Amino acid sequence: MDIKLFSLCKEENEQIITGQKHILKCVRNFFTETENFTVFTSQKRMLLAASQSLRAADIVIIAVQNNMYNATKRLLAQALDFKMMKNNTVFNALNPLLEKGKITQTALTANIAFPQGAKILPTDDMFNCGFVLSAGAQHIVFLPVESPRADEVVYGSLFDFLASICEKDIAEKGLTARHRAVIKRTADKLDTDSVKVSFAPSRAASFIEGISAGIASKHCFSFNPENEYNESTPDNLVDKARQIKDNQFASFGVVFSDIIFTNEDKRQIKIAIADETVTNTYTFFALADETDSDFIANCVDKTMLILYNHEKFTDSSASADTLTKSDKALHKLLYCVAGGVAGVSALIGIVISLLN
Repeated sequence: MDIKLFSLCKEENEQIITGQKHILKCVRNFFTETENFTVFTSQKRMLLAASQSLRAADIVIIAVQNNMYNATKRLLAQALDFKMMKNNTVFNALNPLLEKGKITQTALTANIAFPQGAKILPTDDMFNCGFVLSAGAQHIVFLPVESPRADEVVYGSLFDFLASICEKDIAEKGLTARHRAVIKRTADKLDTDSVKVSFAPSRAASFIEGISAGIASKHCFSFNPENEYNESTPDNLVDKARQIKDNQFASFGVVFSDIIFTNEDKRQIKIAIADETVTNTYTFFALADETDSDFIANCVDKTMLILYNHEKFTDSSASADTLTKSDKALHKLLYCVAGGVAGVSALIGIVISLLN
């Protein structure tokens, strides 16, 4: 596949360079010959270059700086002749902030609007979410360029999107790289913050231990012997997470259940994460076509993303439960847009008119 990467920013800084590295490394795990970003400071000239690339490229990735993000999103939708529509998932996440006076109506309106038919690539706080527009084998990916939001999109959904359009062997290699990258990123942060995480014995914990074997910062993780504690069950996860944390003198105790079958014969894994004051619980659901091994690995990825933001976790005052729909949205998206992207020649004409 031919892939083009464009970055829009007024002036590069450390957060932008870090975000670009995460995006490029992700893409190269699937498409090794991908060239580096072409950087623009003008919205319209970047869109013109992107439109011209659609003559041959299968994927165009556009990464945009925060202070130009929503304006460029609107301009892209205008160029593609797509109507902007409210995304209810983003609205439901951000509207409480408006009600509490923490954001303005203008900020809410800008962040909940996406081109009609776009598939959302969420950020953790739902501000500046990315999205994908697809038509057949062509795709436009729009996402934030600055770290940490770029990282959140990359590890939360960009890997999954690229895997969904690759051949199986390439997809498997790419996702294996994602598992290691997510674990390493979290371990590096925990090590820097002097945070220790202790895991109870489980298939998921064994997976983490194996992947982290070659990571220098792995000493922030500890893994308990199989015979040290009683078997984890859905009923004792919370108590066991606290026990693991206290007995190992860790900042956090983490317990994964084994795969549980619901009454509807659906598979789920429950996770408990305990700190000094609270134990949060999460439930992740498997997709129908997902193997048990892939399900466990993806649950580990999500847990690592939670632990990476451990400061936010310790601010929690109640347990949390991850719902099926939101889990699936982050897990594996179907990238299909009714009506497709506007024709390339029409797109170029529209963008040229915008330059005048």
